[in-house]
Amino acid sequence: MKPGKISLKDVAAKAEVSLAAASYALRPGPRQPFISEATQKRVLQVAKGMGFRVNASARSLRSNKRYSIAIICGQLRDRSAITAVESIIAYLSDTPYAGVVATCAQVKNLREYVLRHLDSHSHDAVIFIRDDRMITPELLKSLVRAGMKVAAIMPTKENLPHMPFVYLNRPRAAAMMVEVLASQGHQDIDGVLPQSAPSELVEQMNDAATRLKVRLKMHPLEIEPNDVNEFRVGVEIARSHLHKSKASAVAVFYENLALGVVQGLSLCGIQVPEHRSVLAYGSSSVFEANEPPISAVSHPIEEIGRIIAGSTIEWIEADFDPQAIRVSPFTPVYFPRSTVRKVR
Repeated sequence: MKPGKISLKDVAAKAEVSLAAASYALRPGPRQPFISEATQKRVLQVAKGMGFRVNASARSLRSNKRYSIAIICGQLRDRSAITAVESIIAYLSDTPYAGVVATCAQVKNLREYVLRHLDSHSHDAVIFIRDDRMITPELLKSLVRAGMKVAAIMPTKENLPHMPFVYLNRPRAAAMMVEVLASQGHQDIDGVLPQSAPSELVEQMNDAATRLKVRLKMHPLEIEPNDVNEFRVGVEIARSHLHKSKASAVAVFYENLALGVVQGLSLCGIQVPEHRSVLAYGSSSVFEANEPPISAVSHPIEEIGRIIAGSTIEWIEADFDPQAIRVSPFTPVYFPRSTVRKVR
């Protein structure tokens, strides 16, 4: 049978359930007590195996839903944002909802796009990822007036309305980096991060260093928001300053900057971790794929993407108070790999 000819009736027959049960199983949102979890799982497996996809256009006419969620990300330049988008899209692929991604290098242009194109006639909800500069109270009020449900990953706390959100606890991650290195016996640490990074990151690292009686020297860098620039600046700071430092370890924000630091130290003949330990903050999967695999303090981005996608669909379907599904904050995790050694 051709995929395009498969109907809901075919799915119901193969799953050995009624047409109503099959239809209900393929709907997003809570399904009990109308069908069991086992029935839902069986129908979903059969539908996936047969290549059946819900006709979102027909369903939207019956339910006044678009079955579409906009995913807004400023500039897809950092791996964490890309991973978040990918995990949301992957989650939505098993639901009737489609994800539409919008991105733009200029925040002003993206804000105009949001105001012009996002309303309840185009999408059921919007998920913002990371760009704090664009998520303003005024923008959120405009979207709410347009009938949109709004969720966010990594927003600024001050800009949060009543909506589902995930707040990445980056200040806690910054302090954890110092704590991890100190626990491995490092008493002299260099800190490397963009000059534009939130000041609370530096404050938390300095506070942790004071508490643990560790010497910490920060190196704030002027970096253009570009993967190549970040890597290049990481190499340059390693060759110009870090290789001459007496510090036994380097703590680096973010992915490409950390990759550049490791490469720059290597070019200077400084072996990692034999001569210098390197601990990074960012996407764990990026650091794991590097050679050598880089030790990292990270957030479980894939899990966060799934949670915010699921919470958004629940909100669309149930239309309840989003306060009940807020997620804040997520605790960072230490991933020990080959670039941090214990100092005896």
